[in-house]
Amino acid sequence: MKTNYQDVAFVLDYYNFNDLNDNDKLIGAIIELWTNSKNSIGMPDKFISLFHDIANYALDKRTAKKIIYDISCQQYLSDLYDELSSCDVLKDKLTVDRKNETIILKVHEGFIVKSKLTLQRTYINDKFYYDIEDQDLLACYCDFVKDDCIYVQYRRRRLLSYLHLSNRYLKEIKASKIEKYKNDKNVEMIFTNKELIYSRH
Repeated sequence: MKTNYQDVAFVLDYYNFNDLNDNDKLIGAIIELWTNSKNSIGMPDKFISLFHDIANYALDKRTAKKIIYDISCQQYLSDLYDELSSCDVLKDKLTVDRKNETIILKVHEGFIVKSKLTLQRTYINDKFYYDIEDQDLLACYCDFVKDDCIYVQYRRRRLLSYLHLSNRYLKEIKASKIEKYKNDKNVEMIFTNKELIYSRH
C-alpha cells in the first residue's frame, strides 16, 4: 500500500492530532507502516501501538479504523487528482477540496465542475449534472474543456428530467437558439467552455 505526507497529515489534522508530541515522527511512522503493509489486516492494532509509543496517546480501535479508512480515501483522491493533472488540457484548471473529497475543474468563472467522489455525483455550477463514475472523469473533463458546446443552465429542474428523458438542469443548444433561451425565465445562464454568454443574475 502507499500513501504520502500530505494525505496522512490532512487526516491527523482533521482529528485534531496535530498537537500531539512528535507529530512529524508519528506521520513518518504511519507512512512507513502503510508502505510496508500489503493490506489493512491488523492495521488498527499497529496504529494503536504507534500512537502509544510515539505520541503517548491512547487511541481506541474504532477511531484507528476510521483513520485508516480516511487515509485510504485521501490517497485515492490524490491518485485520481494526479491522473487528471497529467492531462495537459486539465492540469492548470484543477483543484482539490480534501475535506469534502471533491475534485474541482474550473473551466472559467461561469463553468465550474465539481465531482464529489464519495457520492460519485458531478455538478456544474453547483447544479447536479450526472453520476459520472471515477474512471470516466478524465474523458468527461477533457470533453468539457475541448468540445465546442453551448450550454443552457436552468434555475429549476426541467420537467422531462423526472421521466429520465433529459438532464435535470443543463441542455446543449445551437448558436441560432441563444436569443430564444435568453427570454426563458427559467434559464439562468448560457455558456461555452470559452465564455459566459448570458447570466440572469
